Amino acid sequence: MEFLNPSFFIFLLLLVIPIIIHLFNFRQYQKIYFSSTFFLKNLKEQSKTIKNIRKWLILLNRLLILSSLVIAFSLPIIKNQQNNQKSDVISFYIDNSYSMSRIDNQNNDLLKNSKLNVKKIITSLEPSQKVLIITNDFEPKHQKLYFPHEAIAIIDSIKFSSKSLKLENIFRKNEQFADTMQNNSLYLFSDFQKGKSSQDLTLNKKYKIKIAILESNNNLNISIDSCYFKHPIRERNQLENMLVKITNHGPEDITSKATLFIDDAIKANYDIEIPAFSSVTEKMHYINPENKNFVNGYIEIEDSSMEFDNKLYFSYSLQNKIPVAAITDEKLSKYLENIFTDSIFILNTYKVHQIDYNQIAKNNLVVLDQLKKIPNEILPTLRDVLNNGNNILMFPNNESDIRNYNNILENLNGPKLTKWTNQKNEIGLINYNHPIFDNVFKQRTKKIIFPKVKYYFKLNNNFKNQYFEILQFLNGELFFGEYIYGKGSLYIGCSDLNIDNNNFAKNGLFIPIIYNTALIDNNLAKLYHFLEKETIIENNKINFDDQVKLVNHNNFYLIAQTLSSPQKTLINFGNNIEEAGNYDLILHDKFLEPISFNFQRNESKMQFNNLTEIKKLFEKTNYQILDLNQNQLSVDYSENNKNKNLAHIFIIISIILMIIELILLRRWN
Repeated sequence: MEFLNPSFFIFLLLLVIPIIIHLFNFRQYQKIYFSSTFFLKNLKEQSKTIKNIRKWLILLNRLLILSSLVIAFSLPIIKNQQNNQKSDVISFYIDNSYSMSRIDNQNNDLLKNSKLNVKKIITSLEPSQKVLIITNDFEPKHQKLYFPHEAIAIIDSIKFSSKSLKLENIFRKNEQFADTMQNNSLYLFSDFQKGKSSQDLTLNKKYKIKIAILESNNNLNISIDSCYFKHPIRERNQLENMLVKITNHGPEDITSKATLFIDDAIKANYDIEIPAFSSVTEKMHYINPENKNFVNGYIEIEDSSMEFDNKLYFSYSLQNKIPVAAITDEKLSKYLENIFTDSIFILNTYKVHQIDYNQIAKNNLVVLDQLKKIPNEILPTLRDVLNNGNNILMFPNNESDIRNYNNILENLNGPKLTKWTNQKNEIGLINYNHPIFDNVFKQRTKKIIFPKVKYYFKLNNNFKNQYFEILQFLNGELFFGEYIYGKGSLYIGCSDLNIDNNNFAKNGLFIPIIYNTALIDNNLAKLYHFLEKETIIENNKINFDDQVKLVNHNNFYLIAQTLSSPQKTLINFGNNIEEAGNYDLILHDKFLEPISFNFQRNESKMQFNNLTEIKKLFEKTNYQILDLNQNQLSVDYSENNKNKNLAHIFIIISIILMIIELILLRRWN
């Protein structure tokens, strides 16, 4: 037994007082006045020994009463044998990602259960202990220590967030506020969705990690993952074919209703069947507005499990034109010029020694038209073009420097040119499945008149090349193909556009092939942007020193930061956009264009770590799995293992002794 307030034992000196009083009373004679009749009837003979025993018993009882009270106020305790050193800082990670919105058997969402459990623990803390609340948000209020009574309000204010933290980031954030040399506790309240941690977690053994695994039987969810067009040009009053990808993350086949809204008006309804653990891509048809320059829209599905991924917002312009950069030795081939002077293109022509490298990477298509030699300085720019998801179109000719071309092509994962060959050949194979022929042929036909070739380069491929044949000779050699690099594509023909060497430029296949090299859009997410911890987008319509604002119809207002980087301007919205939706981008107080933001779909996946996986994940740490009953901690759970307090026992003893004394005095008198 130990005492929390041992200094109170000094009051045991007061035991001297009743001893002195009793001793004094032992020697004092009392005069008793009575009638002889009364005395004679009630007088009982008592021995001197019995009288003294009774007096000493009363004294002893009073000493015990006083001693019990002193001991009670000294706060006696019996320490819990399992009690660890009290934590100086208690940290709580409350997973407020959207997967925690799932409902359990008690019809409570998992986030609500987490908050109730944390508040239960906090109310058991001592006033001097400090509390750190960690969530997936990076709000300033989640980056400071609180006393227990202050932390309750912070917990009540936690809402669902589109963001998520990896476990290693939680540890790192915790160590910023909790001294690693002190004895601290870190609680983790989460559903432990997969993808939120690495496979090798290490932490200072001084930390006690306490893991609360929240569970829900509702693992059904449907999400709208993306929407896109195969071609980048949108025109007024024209039929659109939007492709929408929808995923069923659950174990049951589901039929869901999908609705397409354009400028808040319903344009189409679809009943979509989605097999379990599968994705489907649905075509949605509608006609663009006739009298508008921009379109705002969204797609919505019916799904009661999680709501954040039931809508996908998008917006686009009906005014955009496709920028094309053509690099030539002297003059652009008239066959290419005839195509790219179409009204949907903006053609920028550069001579090989007058290239504006800062502008090249901003084009959807870069054409290298029959150059004798490709400048080595352009190679980093060509890489940027491809990495940005744009395309390159290349036609060599008989005067091209083969060594120079092969050096460039090798760095772009392209083929290797061999010598210029004088050999008649005929194209006879066409890859109808290639996206470049989408909407070109109504049906496959054998009546196509193919180009004929007299002079061409033979192309050699190696294991580095990821390519697709588009047109082939009858002998299987490649005439025109696509080579993948980064997010973009390099399209290359093995001959030039000289009509004396081949008649490809006059063939019916030439226009749709060249046209679609510019129209194929590798940046399918341009209709919207995903919200990040720090949302940064590229916009070539603004300059570094421009004033850019973001607004919407819900009175949202944000002044964005512009960033300058080589060949492009970036807009940084930081972590300030909390809601998915359609917004307006304002440049110098004038409307520039619409812009749409959506939440990431990482939380849509219904995949969670089981107990065995969690134990393996934390095996290198000092962890404990908390016992939950229907996602709730036991009523008497406490962070500080409570010692057994004996003060009330000694108070009860004092009261019993007082009662005994009253009874004895009453009987003996």
